[in-house]
Amino acid sequence: MIYQGNAITVASNGDNIATLTFDLKDESINKLSSAVVTELGEAVKALQGPATSRVW
Repeated sequence: MIYQGNAITVASNGDNIATLTFDLKDESINKLSSAVVTELGEAVKALQGPATSRVW
């Protein structure tokens, strides 16, 4: 698991492919709130990681 929040999770399959899932816990509908947008930003930062770990 690369990142896990209350609404956003990011997992890697090991082949440099990441899956971002938007599933707001304990809610029947996923709502794009300011808290979710903040989590999305955190998830993107987690994906970026240190420059030495990136594969181009």
